[in-house]
Amino acid sequence: MNERQLQLLKSRPGWNEALARLQDLLQSHGDRAKVNAMGFGIVYRDRRAAMVVDVIGSRQRRYESRVIGPGGIVETFESAGETSTLAELASCSSFDGLGLRDGEAKTIRDVATGLFRYASERGLGEEEGVRQWADSTASLDLAFRLDPYVGIVSGIGSALFAYLRMRSGGDGIKPDVRVRQALTALGFDPPPGDAALLAVCHAVAATTDIELLVLDQLLWFADRR
Repeated sequence: MNERQLQLLKSRPGWNEALARLQDLLQSHGDRAKVNAMGFGIVYRDRRAAMVVDVIGSRQRRYESRVIGPGGIVETFESAGETSTLAELASCSSFDGLGLRDGEAKTIRDVATGLFRYASERGLGEEEGVRQWADSTASLDLAFRLDPYVGIVSGIGSALFAYLRMRSGGDGIKPDVRVRQALTALGFDPPPGDAALLAVCHAVAATTDIELLVLDQLLWFADRR
């Protein structure tokens, strides 16, 4: 986002007051947010198949209990012990016991296929492959369908695309209800639509000189003010 665009958004009603509130939040919780952001992309190091299951399974589910909690989707998937790599996940025929919705198994396989193909075409292992994919798609958060590896997969939207990039080690922010509500509570009042929400996020991150992922983690503390 260039300086003229930033100045345009700074002219929005309440922007400066909202920015002051965010600066207070950054002063109080910025260090914790930065630590959380640093660890975000390595949670699934050497477990990238489970990462894909987490991302797809996170849609419209209670994340802490249904996805990563005891007996949740990720634990159930990993305890089966049959699929640990993206290549294996791409050809997995059964996801018994995960409680997936219609179409989610195919989305999981197709995302794994895309990430594996990206890495294979470049002679990369899984870890370096997913990281490079995340970095290469950094500018596509507003146009994720242009990505021929994951963005084109049916069942992937802007929020899941961003979340997968973040878990893969890239910088980004998830344009979801939580982020919108937190920014609204601070006074930024983002207009409807993912594009407008992401534009506000980019402007806020640029103005405060923090990464998008740090902003994403910082906004978890907005409800605790």
